[in-house]
Amino acid sequence: MRNYSDQIDLMIPGMPAIGRKQILKDLAKEIGRKIGLRDQILYSRLHSKAAVAQCTMGSGVLIADMTLGNLRQPFTALARLSASYDFSSPDGMPIDLIVTMISPDNDKIAHLQRLAAWSRRM
Repeated sequence: MRNYSDQIDLMIPGMPAIGRKQILKDLAKEIGRKIGLRDQILYSRLHSKAAVAQCTMGSGVLIADMTLGNLRQPFTALARLSASYDFSSPDGMPIDLIVTMISPDNDKIAHLQRLAAWSRRM
């Protein structure tokens, strides 16, 4: 089995930090293009996670993770914002780096291991 914990599939430098919704829409569009999924579906999932604080946030980093049934292998994207943006993180620090980690639905244990590895790394 291949170790995906260090793999970065998409890097987005200087993503415009126009507003929370636009940041998530731009992120969904870029990821959707890369994995072949409609950006509206990804945006909906990202927006619902960020809206109810189901993301890991702190020290200027937001880690959004999810599982998708039609994904074949794990996918990780890093997006550096062009400017820090206030996502109302628990530590009060604005976000300037977003890690989006997506795994297949049937990969839950490995997903948690990858999430732990990214959390430690950040």
